[in-house]
Amino acid sequence: MQFITSLSCLLFSWSFIAIGVEFVAPVLKERPVVEPEETLNILINHDTIMMIITLFCAAVFIMVMYGRWLKVKLAFQATTKQSFIDSLLANTREAIWIADKDREIEKINTAYSDLFGLEEDEIVGKCFKVYNDEGRNYEVENIIWQEVVKTGFWHGELWTYNKDNQRISIDMSVTRVATSQKVTGQVEVKYVGMMFDVTDRKHNEQALHQLATRDQLTDLPNRTLFIEYIKHSISTIQPSLPHIAVAFIDIDNFKKVNSSIGLLEGDEIISMVAVRLEKQLDSSISIARLGGDEFALLVPNVLCGSNPIVYIEKVILDVQLCFKQTFRIADQEVNLTTSIGVAIYPTHGTKADALMRCADTALNRVKISGRNDALIFDHVMDDITSDDLNIESELVGALNNNELSIHYQPLFHSKEERIYGFEALVRWNSKTRGLVPPGHFIEIAEQNGLIRQVDFFVLKEAFSAAQRWYDKGLMRGRIAVNISSVNFQQAEFVCQIKELVASINGNCKLIELELTETAMMIDAPTVAKNISILKSMGFTIALDDFGTGFSSLGHLKQFDIDKVKIDRSFIHEIEFNEQDRNITSVIIQLAGHLNIDVVGEGVENEQQAYLLHVMGCHHLQGYLFSRPLPEPQLMEYLKELPKTLPNVSQRMNIGR
Repeated sequence: MQFITSLSCLLFSWSFIAIGVEFVAPVLKERPVVEPEETLNILINHDTIMMIITLFCAAVFIMVMYGRWLKVKLAFQATTKQSFIDSLLANTREAIWIADKDREIEKINTAYSDLFGLEEDEIVGKCFKVYNDEGRNYEVENIIWQEVVKTGFWHGELWTYNKDNQRISIDMSVTRVATSQKVTGQVEVKYVGMMFDVTDRKHNEQALHQLATRDQLTDLPNRTLFIEYIKHSISTIQPSLPHIAVAFIDIDNFKKVNSSIGLLEGDEIISMVAVRLEKQLDSSISIARLGGDEFALLVPNVLCGSNPIVYIEKVILDVQLCFKQTFRIADQEVNLTTSIGVAIYPTHGTKADALMRCADTALNRVKISGRNDALIFDHVMDDITSDDLNIESELVGALNNNELSIHYQPLFHSKEERIYGFEALVRWNSKTRGLVPPGHFIEIAEQNGLIRQVDFFVLKEAFSAAQRWYDKGLMRGRIAVNISSVNFQQAEFVCQIKELVASINGNCKLIELELTETAMMIDAPTVAKNISILKSMGFTIALDDFGTGFSSLGHLKQFDIDKVKIDRSFIHEIEFNEQDRNITSVIIQLAGHLNIDVVGEGVENEQQAYLLHVMGCHHLQGYLFSRPLPEPQLMEYLKELPKTLPNVSQRMNIGR
């Protein structure tokens, strides 16, 4: 800066000297040409010398004054800039720290002090450290600084501690800032960190995960987490120990027991069964409560060994031993028996759902045979599985012979008392089988690759119906179409959607695409990109069956979801089951904070609708309002809306 000032002054001085020369030149030109010996007399002419001296002094004076003015101006600008930076740091809600090239803290703001309980003199001059709550300080620091050195930026979330040793979660970014000094030309490196306190959000996510993966009564893993355990065991199987076993346990005639002793006492028995199983069985066996009076076991490969039947028989005896002792509840003695069904990997299936289906089939065979027994699955039992190949071939014919049709289920807005959308549901009326359950043939279609044809058939029909209804003035909101995770993970899926829309001139603003949590978790960057493209086309995106998988709020924000649909398993007994109410309430509250709409699926009675309404879930779907209807019947339903909706609202007792 001093160099620039000196240079500016020098140029200014030369400018005035040049002006002086221009002024003096005419004077000299007026003089007659003289001989060389007269030159000295001319140069020392008094007037000329005085003029030159005056101009020179003026130039020097201006140079000095300009230099001082420029110095004051630059100092004022620097002070103003620093004041602005100080004000910005003091008033921002984000915790900010600035470190030098050696990573020593130079400055922190008020938000940093508030977050960690540290004053500026306690941290300035010290190297920036990461205090990870898992004791991996050095490892985490290395990861951060390696990334910052490599790319100039790092961002992530981590758990740490404040001055009072309270555990907090922070969202932190570290940026490398390099500036060139104008005077010396040297590059000055600093590091700027910005942190947000996300502790509350993390606690909410953990609470939701706990509610979604644990049974509230017994604290055992629930069905969702148990399936993940099976998948993990399969993925880590060893060639030398190739077997795992899945067992389903059902308490015989437990509904009658519940009716005779009471629901609370029945819950106490369930808790006692869980405790007995944990005490009796090997600690490496995973125990889960699937719901009601049904438990499940996952026997790992280290216990199954090379001959799993031997150890499974021991497990069966241990389980039966848990039920031989009388249960004492409220001065009553209750004697119980149990039925057990077992499936073995890989003999009976190589996927989690196949093993669970086989174990359930074996359990059902025990119940049919009289209960109080155990059976290991045999393929002879699996009538449904043996029929899958026939259904597969018939489904191909159904697609070609127009046996598939679409039914539409209205979605009701409880607060505004109106229909605000529909869900398109595929139906198969087979010429030989009659109505085939969607859950069965959809699963087969996903396994054999026919699901693309099924999904695009539904999507095409939905586009056509939406346009027809729109033209008639009967369209309400959007038509939601389920998209299989098998399709969504295909790289060409979005291109195929674009081709379909172009071929039928479809209006994407009338369609909503429903994805499952499985689809979201396949490849996060690709999923986020696909969703962004689909939304730019005009689609809205809904997350179906929410609460049964492992989606976090971070994922919801990352994927820019418009709507979540609470899985019907939480709604089915919401008026009786406190755990279901708690899970549902948490989902509604957290989605509300993210400005994401929530839909309650499977609403079958007024009490369920009322509970969802008072919790803040006003988008409802279920048999209470309407079953899925073929298009002609739906048109009649829509024409009768002014007559039917007030009655629905009164039955739901929204105003009470």
